[in-house]
Amino acid sequence: MKRILLLVLTLISFSFAAVLQECKDNISKTAPNVRFINDDISGTSKDLQTGLIWNRCIMGKKWNKVKKTCEGKNTAFNWATTLTNIQDYNMSEENNTGITKWRLPNIKELYSLAENSCVKPALNITVFPNFLSENEYGIENYLVSSTYLAATKEVMLFFAYSNSTGTYSVAQDLGALLVSDEIK
Repeated sequence: MKRILLLVLTLISFSFAAVLQECKDNISKTAPNVRFINDDISGTSKDLQTGLIWNRCIMGKKWNKVKKTCEGKNTAFNWATTLTNIQDYNMSEENNTGITKWRLPNIKELYSLAENSCVKPALNITVFPNFLSENEYGIENYLVSSTYLAATKEVMLFFAYSNSTGTYSVAQDLGALLVSDEIK
């Protein structure tokens, strides 16, 4: 109940002008810096807890190895287009990560990134810098999973802004963070 109330209060007090991560010091970190090995050249990060390698930028943004941050705008596509775009990205010159098997994570993999002590975003912003960006509806705060619920034509989502999960239509334009279990 407290978590729902915190979420509602956070959304009510939300300001598009200044998006600053809010963390509680009295809650143990679930995704601390020591859990990740960041590659500041390729823009990837290895999660030592899961063994997965994450692209540190959401699709549409590009890694700036000098500034060590993601730049540009998040892009959102429907689920099927996102899958095609990932295949294209894996074979493109734009993919300079050394990994050729990027994919959408499943909902458990996405939720494993949740930093339970923080919101706006509920992610480790050292690992995933400059994560949120605005669109005409406000902040792009969702990440689509590979999970497709065929009976209902929905995909599972992780709402990175608030640390919650939900579902959306496969036709809806959604953001994507890529993962790989390929060994570099």
